This record gives sequence, C-alpha cells and structure tokens, in this order.
Amino acid sequence: MKAREAKLFKLRIVAVTVGFMFLFLYPSAQAQNATPFTPNDKFIIPQLNGSLNFAFNGTYTSAALQNDTWFFTDLTLNRNNSSLRLGNLDISVKDSNITIFTFYSDRLSAQFNRFGSIRYFAEGAGTQTINLNINTTDQTHSSEWGVINPAGVFLAEGKDWQLLPDNTVIVYGRTGNVTVSHYGFGVDSGSTLPFYMQHSVALGLLAVLAVTVAAATIIRFNIRRNPLHGN
Repeated sequence: MKAREAKLFKLRIVAVTVGFMFLFLYPSAQAQNATPFTPNDKFIIPQLNGSLNFAFNGTYTSAALQNDTWFFTDLTLNRNNSSLRLGNLDISVKDSNITIFTFYSDRLSAQFNRFGSIRYFAEGAGTQTINLNINTTDQTHSSEWGVINPAGVFLAEGKDWQLLPDNTVIVYGRTGNVTVSHYGFGVDSGSTLPFYMQHSVALGLLAVLAVTVAAATIIRFNIRRNPLHGN
C-alpha cells in the first residue's frame, strides 16, 4: 500500500465516522411553517413580572403563553452558520429576566434523548420553572439532575431548586449563569427490551469508532513497516 493511498484510506474512514456521528447527533432541522426570532424579541409574562429572550437567532413552529408559561415547539438556534434542532421547551419566569444561551432536548436518537440541558443568564433573584421535555414517561429522581450556579457549583436540591413529579425543575432566587441538566439516557427503566436493542445507537457509534481506531493503527503499522517516499 502506497503512502498516499494509505492516507486517503484513513481520511475516508474518518469521514465515514464523522458522517455517522452527525447522522445520529444532528438530525434534519427542517421544520414547516417555522417562525424566526432574534435576540431582540422578548417573550413577556406580564402576570409574573418576568421575561425571556434568546441570545441567538432561531426559529420555532409555535410559541404560546398559557397559564403564565411559554410553550415552545421545535426550537432551533442558529450558531456558526448552522441551524440545530433543539426540541420543545416549557418555561416560566417570575420576578426576573433571563437570556437563554443554550438548550437541547430530544435532538438525539431515541436511545439518547432523555438527556437535556439549558443554560441561561438571570437578572433578578426570581424564580424559573423549566420543563426540558426529556423523552420519558417515568418520574425521574433528583440524582439524575444537576443545577449549577455559578460555574462549577452544584446547588442543593430542596433548597435552591425543586424537582416536580412531571420532571419540571423550579430554580429559586439565583442570578447570573444558571445551568439545568438531566443526565439520564436510554429507554424507560421499565423497558423489557434486550440491552443491545435499548442501546443500539450507542453500540453502533462505539463500533464505528473502534473500527476507525483499528484501521488507523494498521495503516500506521504498515507505513512504518514498509516506508515509501513516492507520491
């Protein structure tokens, strides 16, 4: 195998791996009847003296204020000249104004979309009520969640935040950068599917990565064993 052919083969494997990862991690973001928004658009909750906006341009298919909660469907944010589908978000803000920098939920494959997170900046020590719409019908446990404020400091559940039975998180009296995350993944805990079916996408990604590493190692060994200097 010539040196150039070996390099091209290695690059092809890497390209296929990256393609698989983007296929699973970033599904199509096209949505019909999407409504655009900008950082200048404020979503106000008059009865609670609260408001929210997004730090980047984006779109949604619907945004409705009901019972002092904003319900966003098919949110996307435009960053680095790309549009990422982020999922659905239900959020209420009381006695504060927040700017949302990142949010993601239900944007991965079915085996992974119990993971979700939101990061926002809060002005005013009010209350934020957030439902990330993670893909589970089960009540989650507080150990699956983390609320960080400021960076690197995990807040105590029951004091600074509360988890409701419907997996809604309420954050109390925090200002500055706040991150709310759910770390679970996989199908519901009551599933009777075999392990390999519950985690087929994860295993598939690991297999692709393993093949890439193995192929790269073989190529490196062959080049060292049979060095060629021609192009």
